[in-house]
This record gives sequence, C-alpha cells and structure tokens, in this order.
Amino acid sequence: MAVDVQSFEPTPEEFDQGPPRFWTASYAGSPPALRFVSSPEGSTAQLAGDGRTTVVFDGVLYDRDELIGKLPGLDKASSDARIALAAWTQRGVEGLRHLRGSFAMAAHDTESGELTLARDPLGTHPLFYARTDSGLFLSPSTNALVLEPAVSPRVNRALVADTFCQRWPVPDETYYLDVKRVPSGHLVRVRGGSLQARRYWDPAPPGEPVRWADDEEVDRFDELLDRAVDRCLGLGPAGIYLSGGLDSISVAAVATERTSLHGMDPPLALSLSFPEPESNEEQIQRAVASKLGLPQVMFSIEDVAGRDGLLRAVLDLGSQRGAPIIGCWLPGYRRLGLQARSMGCETILSGAGGDEWLGISFYLAADLLRTFDLPGLVRFGRIVRRSFNSTRISFLHSLLWRFGLRAILQEKWKRTLWATAPGIAARRRRRRILETIPPWVPGDPALREQLVGRGEEAVSNLEWERSGSFYLQQGRMSLDHAVVSMELEELFENGRHLGVRMTQPYWDPDLVDLLYRVSPDVLTRGGRAKGLVRDTLARRFPGLGLERQKKVIATRYFTSVMLGQGRAVWGQMGGPQALVELGVVNPKLVAEAADRMFSSGTARAANRIWNILNLEAWLRPRI
Repeated sequence: MAVDVQSFEPTPEEFDQGPPRFWTASYAGSPPALRFVSSPEGSTAQLAGDGRTTVVFDGVLYDRDELIGKLPGLDKASSDARIALAAWTQRGVEGLRHLRGSFAMAAHDTESGELTLARDPLGTHPLFYARTDSGLFLSPSTNALVLEPAVSPRVNRALVADTFCQRWPVPDETYYLDVKRVPSGHLVRVRGGSLQARRYWDPAPPGEPVRWADDEEVDRFDELLDRAVDRCLGLGPAGIYLSGGLDSISVAAVATERTSLHGMDPPLALSLSFPEPESNEEQIQRAVASKLGLPQVMFSIEDVAGRDGLLRAVLDLGSQRGAPIIGCWLPGYRRLGLQARSMGCETILSGAGGDEWLGISFYLAADLLRTFDLPGLVRFGRIVRRSFNSTRISFLHSLLWRFGLRAILQEKWKRTLWATAPGIAARRRRRRILETIPPWVPGDPALREQLVGRGEEAVSNLEWERSGSFYLQQGRMSLDHAVVSMELEELFENGRHLGVRMTQPYWDPDLVDLLYRVSPDVLTRGGRAKGLVRDTLARRFPGLGLERQKKVIATRYFTSVMLGQGRAVWGQMGGPQALVELGVVNPKLVAEAADRMFSSGTARAANRIWNILNLEAWLRPRI
C-alpha cells in the first residue's frame, strides 16, 4: 500500500532544531579515572568494570549469543558493555577486531594507567575527544564536547578554508579546532602526555599483496548480505530509505525476504520524489515497493521543504549540527524519518556504502592503460557507457584523459622531477596547490600559507600509493578519507535527532571485508557496473527487472535549487559575514565571484554556492 503526501507544511515542533542530549565522559583526576560527566535519560551509553579495567560503551553489538559463548564469565543477561569489557580484557586488540556492531568505546586500565579509545571497524558510530589542561573529554557529539567548560569551542578555520579547496587532509580533525575524531577502525592509546592512533581492522593492509577473493568467497556474497540485513532488522521494526538505485533496492528486497522468513512485519518504504524529470525516480520506487509488497510513504522534496524553500530549510537544520551538512536533501529524509517513527519504526536502513563497495573506480582506466591492456580498457569503457548517463564527449574525456592518461603522466612527471630536480618539484607542487585555492579564499594571508602547508602534506601522503595501483588507492580512500567519516557521522546524528537508529548493511565489516577484495572483473559481472548486486537481484528477485538500470544523479535539480534559491538566501543573509569575520574569504572578491556563479548556471557554480552558504550557516551561531 502507499501512504502519499502531496503537500506538507511542517510545524515548528516537527522541525525543532534543539539537538538531542549526548553523553560526555572524562578521563581526569589524580590518579586519572574514567567516568561519565553527563549521561542523559535515554542514553545508550553504559559503564562496566572488573576492578582493574573500566569500559564506557555506547552503541549496539550484533551476534551477542555467539560472543557470549566464546567469552568466559558471561551470560544472556550480560550488557553490551560487559561483553565489550570481556572481549578487551581477555583478548585485547584481537577481541576488539572480532566485535561486530555499531559502537564506540573507551577502556581504562588502572594498573598501566593506559586509556584506549576505539570505534567500530567502519566507523558507523562516532567518537570524538578533546584534550584539555584538566583532562580528556569524550563524546559521540562534537557539539556536546564544546559545551564542556574546559573544552574550547574555537572553529577550525583551516579546515573551513580547505573545504573550499575540496581538501580534507587530516583524517582525525573536525570543524572544532580542539576536538578530534577517533578514525574508523582505529584505536587511540593515551598514556601520560602521549597519544598514538593505529588501525586495528583492515581488509587489505597497505604494503601487503591484496588477497583477491576466490570464487568460493564470492559465492558467499548473498549469505553475507543476508546476515548484514538481519543484523539491522534485529534492532526493531524497520523502515528503509528507498530510492530508485540498485543499492537501496537490493537492501529493500533482501529485507523483505528476511522479514517474511522470520515472521516479522515488512519494512516501510520511505521515498522522495523530485520535480525534475531526469532526477525523479518515483515510477521505479513505486514499482519496486509494489512488487515487494511494501507499505510506502512518498513525499515530494519540495513539499516537505516548507514555504521558505529547500535551501533555507536545510541551512536552518544544518546550523545546529555538529558539522556542516553534507546531504542537501536532509529536510526530505528528516520528514520521512519522522513519519517512520510515528508509524512505529525503530530503525531505518539505507543503501549507503553501495557506491563505495559495489562499484568500481574510474581510475581503473589508468591501471589498464599503464599495463597496455587495451582490450580491457575497451571492455571497461563499454561497462561505464552502459551504467552511467553521460554524453559521448564527456565519457571519452573522463575515460581516456581525466582518469587515464593524465593520472599516469602526472605520476611519472612527479617522480622524475622529484628524483632529478627536487627544488623545481617543490616549487611546482606549491604552485599547483595555490591554483586549487579559489582567488576569494582566504581573506587572511597567514591562512593562505597554512593552506599551502596542509596541501603539501596531503599530496605527500599519497605519493607512495601512486607506485602501486590507482584503483586500489581509491579503495583506501573509502576506508580512510575524512569525508567518508563525516558522512557516517551525519547519518548517526540524523538518527539521534529523529529518535531512530540509522543502519547501513553495506557498511557491515564482514561484507566489506569481502567486497574490498572482489576483483573489478567480478564487480562488473554481466558487463555493467555493480554487476555483482545486479546478478543477485536478477537471480533472487527476477520480477524487479533492474538488469539494465543506470545510476540517476539529481545534478540538474541541485543546480536549479542552489542558483535559483541561493541568490535570495544570499541576500537575506547579507552575504558570508561569518566567513569574512573568520578571515576565510575576502568580502569584495567573494561577492564578485558570487555574482558570476549565480549567472553561470553551471553545476560547478552551484556546488560553490552550496559550500559557501552551508559553511556560513553553520558558522554563524559559533562566531
């Protein structure tokens, strides 16, 4: 059945922007102790101890019965915090590596005095910390940390400025200068004045040959996807953000099958429609929900935005979050989430992670050209052409130049120049970094020099990987890039605001451990991108008919919103006053650039306007 809303005007209560209260903990005192500073009613954080070790645990563990059976001293009544404590004290890092769930934890050993911070392997549950003169503070929320009197709320203006350069060079930094993140799959050890971070979970450690999945392992894809979905469904009645894309459809199809098998209610399909025909997937969204027999809520993105428009709505929401918003469709997904919660949903699944782990990087073209595998390049070109909407000229430029020859030539030129003329290479690198900084950024010359230094560090960190595989380097970015962490943190915070748990089966570590090692030939099985999931959909759910579907991106609608509504919002805000005050932009130059952007009508200009207004809206309550 379908539950349609053709027009909707949100009430102030439904769009209340007051953030949920997050817990904070401190590691302070003499001798230092780990304790809660604040743990509000309804918090999922737990404390457990055995006399020597104290653990703060927040989140949820999967496969509890299996863990209880393997760890002595536990029973079915044991809390997740008690299970995590046993895994850590009995098996150390190896025990942590085998925990499955969405969680953050801190463990304090009173004998050694060491504090260890960790978050789940893929980082679906955030954990931030701030070091102060009075101790170390922890929370899953950056906003909660800066409310602590000892923690400075200073904005990280270098990161704000680097965002305009499309650079996020430091994986652990946040938009608050003194607040750091524990990177996904990492543990951070704190002892005395020292702090060391290292990855404890990795599907393919750097420097070691990739152990590509064999046929037997690939055949387990359906089993692992089933288990990943089951883990999410075990958290309570479910909804699913159902777009028209393969990722969310595959999750919806498997969730429907698994709920039927377990005698559970089917998930509630939650869908957004768009007014721009090229962006609108309403027909396939309705068809999939109907064929799967799912109840469906369908909202128009424009209706849920309210009378002030989508851009104003998302900026108002984003101004209260822990970091600037990444997903500009947030008002639509928020309204769907509120509806789902009112209909009894306790968890919402999504297809997030599908692009990272089911798709293939276009930089495979560079690897194929470098090895003179021209037949492979032709096959790859056909796959791209069948799977993505683009003009022939754009397709050829991307395949042969942008992700092919240019990448190879740049790498060879850099290596040759650094070996023969390092001074020239350093000056050239500096010049290239300066070219990535928009002329209206920054307003402060000292900040410009800081940006150059950060850019040089970011480039040098990539040098070693270029000698191996362009394709594999992109896979590492899905594990380590700060923007990936921010996207998952945003999903988590959205769920906390909605009062539901956000889950992503394609970010399940057992599934990712396989997909990371699946070769490009298998991922493109059948001659199309995401061939592995197309194959399972065709085999398990033949009635859906998605074998030839292409990816839809709402670029044209996004451009019309940002450039159409953006001019009025810019005027209402009086320009980027907070960015000017912070010294990030030059007021005259950014105003002149904005006039050109609004008149250009290009997607690139729309992205620039979105970044400026988004960062400005987030900064204003903090400057």
